[in-house]
Amino acid sequence: MKKKLQDRTEEELIEEGKKARAGGVSTAFVCVADLVYIGVGAILEFLKGFNTTYMAYLLCGVLLVFGIAFIVKYFIKENYHDANNYGFSIGTFMVVMGALGLTRLSFVADNIIPFLGMCALVTSITVLQNTIQLKTLRSHIWWLVGILALVSILGSALMIVDVFGFAAQIPDYPYWALMGVGCISLLASLVVFIQTKIYGKRLIKDAKKAQEEARVPVFIPQDEHPATPVNNAGGADNAGGADNAGASAAMTGFEAAKMSMMEKTTMGEPLMEDTTTGETSTEETSTEETSTEETSEGN
Repeated sequence: MKKKLQDRTEEELIEEGKKARAGGVSTAFVCVADLVYIGVGAILEFLKGFNTTYMAYLLCGVLLVFGIAFIVKYFIKENYHDANNYGFSIGTFMVVMGALGLTRLSFVADNIIPFLGMCALVTSITVLQNTIQLKTLRSHIWWLVGILALVSILGSALMIVDVFGFAAQIPDYPYWALMGVGCISLLASLVVFIQTKIYGKRLIKDAKKAQEEARVPVFIPQDEHPATPVNNAGGADNAGGADNAGASAAMTGFEAAKMSMMEKTTMGEPLMEDTTTGETSTEETSTEETSTEETSEGN
């Protein structure tokens, strides 16, 4: 499971970037292919007497070198641990195509333009992928790269099949188209490379900011005499405890009153004072005092 941005360290983000760049086809390979397109187009355009057989040798040799490089990289980088890496298959395909081309040099030399058109078409599709990358990386020029990608795909397709005879009306169209595709792809690769570097630095900056914000404690103002927090989950338990405490206090008071009544009973005192009896006793006392006064006067 992928960690959140604030939970990832700078080393982890850099390691993720290295793993992302460990794919089968790298930007360096695309840039080298772009330079080959530009060089081949310039040779065919400006060196009119150049023998196409030599060009067939050059292209087949480039395929062999690139194929061997892919296979070696697959084992050196231990990419066989990655189920999504097909660098060995790509390298083997290039080696086989290069070897077959060397065995049929005359055929490759006679069909050098469609062969170059297919290679240019593959490169143009990578430019279309660069457009999606730039859009995802929030680049402001992604739409311009997208237009250039569509132009490159159309130009490469006309090198393979000239349906409407448009390419035939332009002198040396295949050579100029090959150089144009190489320049567009090289420019798009450099833009994506720079943009990914900027995006990587921005990602690390955002990760550090998120980690700092996660460490800062949140200040919550409180009263001078804050009330004891009550847990909602244990509210019923607290209420039950208060009821039990009240019941215990009531029982204690009842027992004290009961003991007091027992003591009064033992000492012969009345348990309850009758108000009526109290008033009668007062009247009898007053009568006795009156009788005493009358007896004193008679004597």
